[in-house]
Amino acid sequence: MDIVLSILCLFLIGIWVSTITNSRKIGKNERFIGYIQRYDIDGEGYQQEVWEVTDEEDS
Repeated sequence: MDIVLSILCLFLIGIWVSTITNSRKIGKNERFIGYIQRYDIDGEGYQQEVWEVTDEEDS
């Protein structure tokens, strides 16, 4: 019974990791530039992702 629960836990952890890594797929017209430092209204700092998106027309 312990082996079955261990295998089930490993399987669920694997699914969880794959959903995290595949949550943000880069499209053909997107390019990751980097991070910028931003500040909210309270003065707390946080990092924001910067993406470049180009409009491509279908020919």
